Amino acid sequence: MFKESSKYIIKLLQLWDCLRGKPKGTDIYSSKWKFVREIVCMYQNIIAGNYINFAICDYYNDDTFTLITQLVFTMVSSLNLKELESYKKVQI
Repeated sequence: MFKESSKYIIKLLQLWDCLRGKPKGTDIYSSKWKFVREIVCMYQNIIAGNYINFAICDYYNDDTFTLITQLVFTMVSSLNLKELESYKKVQI
């Protein structure tokens, strides 16, 4: 279950990386920040959900969790925090 859901999250994060430089519509919340919030919540659920022992991933040379972590932190580090402060819904 973790592996299949991780494939979905990885694909979304790769699309995010491709679309990062594209112009946004008039509603920045629905086109950008809502997506960011959902991805961060999914990542939080992976960490806190006790779905898998992450040492097992290392034992089997499965880099799924590492790849998700790298993509999430890349996404978060590329965000404009001044823009984020204007949206209370996004702040967790």
